Amino acid sequence: MKRRRGSLYIVVLLVTGLLLILGMAYLGTQGPEMQASLEAVSTAQAYQMARAGVEDAVCKLSKDKVFPPPGGLEQQTFTYGEQLGDIGSYRVKVDVSRLGTTRSLIGVTSQGFAGASRAEVSCWLDSDTLQVVRWDE
Repeated sequence: MKRRRGSLYIVVLLVTGLLLILGMAYLGTQGPEMQASLEAVSTAQAYQMARAGVEDAVCKLSKDKVFPPPGGLEQQTFTYGEQLGDIGSYRVKVDVSRLGTTRSLIGVTSQGFAGASRAEVSCWLDSDTLQVVRWDE
């Protein structure tokens, strides 16, 4: 009976070891999938940050008559940025070089940052109505 009990312990140890090896192999395959998932989330957050920058610029343009702040006559662009908590940030460039042309336009380019990801969106707005004339992603 003791000999059988010793054999049983060995079998239990072997099965436990086999299950441990299989579990470790399964976890090893999940690492890259988890990394890809985190990168997808970061990319989506960066894109939304960039869109938030455009929306912020449009809001400021519609509510603040001296936005962007007046610079010299040669100043055609204005850049500012915002940090949004721990999630990310955006940097916006407002281009007024096409004001006063036949179709008076304001360009807005926004870069969103989240983790290691970066996204950029840009648009041209009609300076009178602030309606989007062209949108690029």
